[in-house]
Amino acid sequence: MKELYVLIDWQNDFADKNGALYVPNEIDRNLIYFYVNKALRLNKNSVGLVTTYDTHFKDNYNRLNESTLFPIHCEKNTWGWQLADTKEKYIEKTMLDSDRSVFTLEKHVFNMWEQNNLRIRDSKMLFDMVDRDMFFYFLREHAGVETVHIAGLAADYCVKQAIEGFVERRFNVVVHKNLTAHIETPIQEVVKNMKNVRLV
Repeated sequence: MKELYVLIDWQNDFADKNGALYVPNEIDRNLIYFYVNKALRLNKNSVGLVTTYDTHFKDNYNRLNESTLFPIHCEKNTWGWQLADTKEKYIEKTMLDSDRSVFTLEKHVFNMWEQNNLRIRDSKMLFDMVDRDMFFYFLREHAGVETVHIAGLAADYCVKQAIEGFVERRFNVVVHKNLTAHIETPIQEVVKNMKNVRLV
């Protein structure tokens, strides 16, 4: 049985205390590194890691519904948009050195499934970019991936909607509760009535 690891919006603007939309958390970045290392090196059943990036642009942010709730954040190519790494850059180094792929999905709303025509990029350039829905369909139906691991931010927004989408697409979901944090509702409450979801 193959497995996929997903890291949701682990970006400076959310994870760092100096970020524009900091999600209060006590997550040790070394534990995120261990999660990434397991995905890309240690778990022989892993097919790789998907990282989602919340991505915004100053000139059109005020057209989005979320602009009424939150200030602009994760502006493309700024420090806030970048991966929240350890001081030693262990996460980035692991991503660069691994033989397995890191797949990147840039999204412009909370829900990674909401927008049409989003595309996923493969770090190893096995393909340039591929349609998001086709990518996950292929993993489920042809690559033997049955289980998706999830960590990241925030539990009651982007993580919640990511989980719902994976369950709808018939994946079993494993949520790493110590590697997520919430704004209002903790992950235990978020998933308590969801089927095919397990907390570890």
